[in-house]
Amino acid sequence: NEMMFRLNVDGSVDFSHSFNGNSRFVNRMVVQPDGKILLGGNFNMIDGFPIAQGMARLNADGMYDTTFNSGGSGPGSSVGDIELLANGKILISGGFGSYNGVARQYFALLNSDGTLDNSFNPTGSTLRSGDMAIQTDGKIVVGTYVEFFNEGLYPPIARLNANGTVDSSIHPFMGSSGFVYKVLVQPDGRILLSGFWNHINSVFRRNLARFMPDGTPDPTFSNSIFFDDVLDYVRNLDLQPDGKILAA
Repeated sequence: NEMMFRLNVDGSVDFSHSFNGNSRFVNRMVVQPDGKILLGGNFNMIDGFPIAQGMARLNADGMYDTTFNSGGSGPGSSVGDIELLANGKILISGGFGSYNGVARQYFALLNSDGTLDNSFNPTGSTLRSGDMAIQTDGKIVVGTYVEFFNEGLYPPIARLNANGTVDSSIHPFMGSSGFVYKVLVQPDGRILLSGFWNHINSVFRRNLARFMPDGTPDPTFSNSIFFDDVLDYVRNLDLQPDGKILAA
């Protein structure tokens, strides 16, 4: 089964660059500055060869990079998001409970060669992430699988410090369960998120919301005109150069 392929600039398939996996899926791709490609998802085979489940790296020509986490067991479960940090290290999140046999609940920081960075230990976090975004100060904004909470107040986002500990200064909540698909940190530090839900902090903000850097809802941002009844969920976000927001 073709799990990944590359297109030429005219949209035709570049047959020199593809790989075959097992009948599973890739959630996230990140191209490194050196052209190598990080893959996260739910797979454990590439071109007929068994690999560590959930994550792999390809060389620029599409061949499996055997030097990435060589001999390690990896996350052993699905990887939902990958963020490449400015220092070359790799932050991953997903449904895993360990990495290379070391306990790491839902989050792990990797060295550039795919081995575990032991300085990042998200102890105390019970947040399974749907998406991540990195702030300029190195803190990590996390969009959560909010159905995993049963206290009645569901946090749509949380924030981790650069060492993986929970930043307790940010604590918005939802009034019902839902899911955050996309988190985006704007240049001014405000935080956009999209997914499916109805209320944020008891205010109707269906499927799209913006927060101030301290985690409080942005009172200047209202999505009620368009998103009340038209869309069941908002899957993705991006920013235009003029600051306008694209939502899909």
